[in-house]
Amino acid sequence: MSDDKRSLQCPLRSRLTIRLDILSRNDLLLLAAKALNQLSCSHHLRIFADALVASEKPLPLWCVNRVLLAPDILSRLFDSLALRDCVVAMVCSVWSAAWAQLLHRRRYLNPEPRCHDLASINGLYECSTMAAMPEGALAITARDRLFFFTAQGETLKGYSIWQSLAKVEFGIPSCILLLDGTLLLVDSERQHVRRLRLSDGVELSRSPQLEAPYNAVVAGDLLLVPTTHSVSVLSLANLQTRFSFGKAAGIGFGQAVDCAVHNDEVYITDTETQRELHVSNLQGRPLRTVSGHFGAPACITIKEGRIYMFELRPPPHDDSYRERCDRGEGKRLLVLELNGTVRQEIFLPDMIEVQSLCFLGDTLWVVAHAAEGSLSSDDEEIPATPILTEVLETPTSANEEVSVTPIPETPIPATPILQTQNPTTPIPATPAHVTQIPETPVPKPPMRRFYSPLHAFMFL
Repeated sequence: MSDDKRSLQCPLRSRLTIRLDILSRNDLLLLAAKALNQLSCSHHLRIFADALVASEKPLPLWCVNRVLLAPDILSRLFDSLALRDCVVAMVCSVWSAAWAQLLHRRRYLNPEPRCHDLASINGLYECSTMAAMPEGALAITARDRLFFFTAQGETLKGYSIWQSLAKVEFGIPSCILLLDGTLLLVDSERQHVRRLRLSDGVELSRSPQLEAPYNAVVAGDLLLVPTTHSVSVLSLANLQTRFSFGKAAGIGFGQAVDCAVHNDEVYITDTETQRELHVSNLQGRPLRTVSGHFGAPACITIKEGRIYMFELRPPPHDDSYRERCDRGEGKRLLVLELNGTVRQEIFLPDMIEVQSLCFLGDTLWVVAHAAEGSLSSDDEEIPATPILTEVLETPTSANEEVSVTPIPETPIPATPILQTQNPTTPIPATPAHVTQIPETPVPKPPMRRFYSPLHAFMFL
């Protein structure tokens, strides 16, 4: 008898072994099988039993090469798997590679925060939005000006080709878009859109006054700007209003705050409508409503036929406030198919309110506010800190275990916050952070963190 088998023997003849000794071999096999089936697949006794069977009767080589490792069979097998089946990546190197390919193909987000500390930057309060600049720089808006950083979150010091833009003063810039050597800027305080030349900051055009503009998206030669009860459609050539539209003929939106364009269709978020996205064509004609298991949609962006969205945090006076908070509304990033089916949800319990999100290359950047201190307290208001989060489209290593960040039992109401990035929902103000998120499953649930004003972090 091998040492492995001996290690499973009971050293003493206990009362139970004496009683079991009267059973037949078949009865003992049945009893052992039923006992093992009660255990999880990862239980050490299940693993030990599988190892014993494999050592006594290993699979023939043809079965391994032509079945278990056959590319055509593997692809079909892995297509049927979900995130919870990540343990298959630990079988062998071939299965590990197949799992990594599956994650890359499905573009799962992998939220592992990388922090950028912005606390030492004077004037960087109330971050609301960001955009990718030429030369690999990032532009982040503060309350009345622009700040510029490297892709690693470091401030561009000394001479910068963007210094003329950094001197331009604004009201409250809530959205910035880069377009053909110019910068489109939505000023939610002065209620207009400006177009500035990148090289010297000179204003090229300005829109008429709009009703509470907050975000914007480019579609061909048009600029679509959600303006509370309607979406204003401006000409990119001169920023003059061409027309505006609501969710139906003669019916306006409750609170339109963000929109995204895919295949000449406009997906509009209305924070006063739960579980619905309104879809219209570029001429403003309503096409359909996308329904799904989400709350009041706020920030939205679309990439390669997939919707990335944050919900508005439920108000404390809502009758279903507790239930909605328990679902994670306002503290989760949702990845949806175009029909509203939830592909993935990622809980971000340290965030009080998300301001905006956008893709820069293969990285999803989220601008939000986080609480100063632990998020495990009661419903008392606590200061909010802006944060920047980065989410990369990179598969996790094959043997990492996928998990989801838990939601705090008692959510905390948001204090004043301001937006922070392109598409987003309007919110009050305080200091700022940045977060980044890669596309792949989550390895481990992040530990609780403490944030101080003006932190920046990203999910990798």
